[in-house]
Amino acid sequence: MRPTYPFLALAAIAAGSPAIASEELQSRIETLSQDAARISKALDDSARDASAVERDLAALTAKLSDIAAEEAAARADLIQRRAKLRGVLGALAALSRAPEPALLAHPDAPLAAARAAALMERIGPALIREAKGVEDAVGQIAKLRANSEAAQQSLRASAAELSRLRAGLEAELAARRDDLARAESDAGAAALKAEALARALKAATAFEAALDQAIAPEDARISASPFAEARGALTPPLTPVSLSAGFGDAPSGARPGAPREGLWLRGVAHGAVIAPWSGRILYAAPFRKLRNVIILEPETDYLVVLGGLATLSHKVGDHVEAGEILGRLDGPEVKTEEFLIELTNSAGDEVNFARGIETGPDAAGMMLYMEVRVNGTPTDPAPWLRANEKVSGL
Repeated sequence: MRPTYPFLALAAIAAGSPAIASEELQSRIETLSQDAARISKALDDSARDASAVERDLAALTAKLSDIAAEEAAARADLIQRRAKLRGVLGALAALSRAPEPALLAHPDAPLAAARAAALMERIGPALIREAKGVEDAVGQIAKLRANSEAAQQSLRASAAELSRLRAGLEAELAARRDDLARAESDAGAAALKAEALARALKAATAFEAALDQAIAPEDARISASPFAEARGALTPPLTPVSLSAGFGDAPSGARPGAPREGLWLRGVAHGAVIAPWSGRILYAAPFRKLRNVIILEPETDYLVVLGGLATLSHKVGDHVEAGEILGRLDGPEVKTEEFLIELTNSAGDEVNFARGIETGPDAAGMMLYMEVRVNGTPTDPAPWLRANEKVSGL
């Protein structure tokens, strides 16, 4: 059989993945660049808005200063006019409390008194109206100042909000730029990695070609031959292996119902079960009393059935090559750490020994059942096994 070199497949996968990663990184770089441009534009817009708010705030502050000066002047005028009004009112009050003039003492006295009364009657209300007008003007100025102060507070709040917005945008822009720098660095590293892996894959391909040339002609013929012509070419699924029961028989001491349409092969504790031929796995799960069963389809109308495995290393749909580990037999519990590490390091092999399972003909779990079916009909697997690796007892 032609040997397989899984590291070549891994190299091919690794060589392809940087190209995909590079495309993803390039897409991420474009997205981050667009985000950075969008945030920069938003920062510019917020800067213009902040400038407009600051201009309005400065103008309003200057206006408030002028209003405060006008209010102070108006209040001073009001105080001055009120003082004058109090003087006039005080004089009027004094006159009202003075004794009545001796009208007969002077011939002009009555006329003067009438004139004074008429003058006071005109001056008093005029002074009151003037003071009231000044007071109203002061009130209007105070109201204007209050409105202006409210507008100033609103502008200050807008300026503070714009400042917070700009701080957030600047932080977001810095984060996007950091992400962009990392993505560009990763893209450069991915390009270098892709180039190195491409060179490694080229070398591995050349090495595989050299190995192909060293394969024996007989193995190449067996690998290329269809399964129908593979009689005498199948690799025994256990190494070492001995026969416990041939086609049509059951092992000694087998429990009722043990299948007899194949071979019962005895291996070693925790021995590896390998694929006798390449093919696709149709079934990989527990089945009745055979513990775990693997059904391998080497070719249409042909099936290889292997039962009695304690662990499985592949799942349904997997394609395996001849000689790949499919799972392991059971056996006594092993506490040797080195042995467990060796099992774990086996390619794709799982260590999961189920304890206390006493089903099937072999409670120790060191026996494997093998069938070969042609068009669904079981046939003796013995003639299919490779002649130079005959199972002991066949």
